[in-house]
Amino acid sequence: MAALRSARREQFCLLVAQGNLPVPAARKAGFKSADKVASQMMRQPAVKARIAEMSERVDIEKAKEIVRVNAPTREWVLRELVDQVEHAKLASDRGATLKGLELVGKEIGMFVQRSMAIESPLARLSADKLLALLALVDEAVGSEQVTIPKGNVIAAPLTIEHQPVSSVGSSVGTEEAGGADGQ
Repeated sequence: MAALRSARREQFCLLVAQGNLPVPAARKAGFKSADKVASQMMRQPAVKARIAEMSERVDIEKAKEIVRVNAPTREWVLRELVDQVEHAKLASDRGATLKGLELVGKEIGMFVQRSMAIESPLARLSADKLLALLALVDEAVGSEQVTIPKGNVIAAPLTIEHQPVSSVGSSVGTEEAGGADGQ
């Protein structure tokens, strides 16, 4: 239905739709003889229809407001948690402050366990190539070991001036691997 001709009549219908009684609604809408006007307007079919239409809209708006208030969003929860932490700090309540900070941290993902996978180039080598590489390292280290006072043995730092690891496995033959086995 279209709006009524008079702004005061529209205001009256809206006030009644919002739950006001007709006489106080007429007063609030600016009618001087509110009792008489309210009685006359409530008998008019156009006013009744407009009040019914506005009541549906008001009910829908109220429902939306209720849902918005009662269905918390992530932002609302975070805002409330931060407010509670601030109140706990003011009250010098360390336990509540720490718990609130923990919950905020969890919500924003601060305490997620992260793992990093490091792939070794040795993982791609076959067992034969790994054995050949091990034999080459043993041969290079030989007897170059350092003994420290507590009896622990530490290999001295070495630099191997051979081919890169990926090609060492392919150039080392079975003779070198066999030589290491024979010793």
